[in-house]
Amino acid sequence: MTVAGKSLWRLRRVAKWMADYAVRAVARPCMMSNLTMALRALGRDRQARAVSAVAVNLAPDQTTPRHVVWLALDELIANQRGPGVE
Repeated sequence: MTVAGKSLWRLRRVAKWMADYAVRAVARPCMMSNLTMALRALGRDRQARAVSAVAVNLAPDQTTPRHVVWLALDELIANQRGPGVE
């Protein structure tokens, strides 16, 4: 397997492993940060945005600012594209 293939496999594995983040009682922003990064790398920005929206409402940790920044960037991009465009 190539380096790129291994990287893609790892990203998909993280996304699959954390897919149940919404029902995990112990999910923390730092765990969800890994999921957000994997989803964005896989081009699944809408799902990543939903993960960050949940993460910012949990007890804050060192990765909470990352989620805040991702959400702000998503908002900025959405405003530049216009209403109703993803």
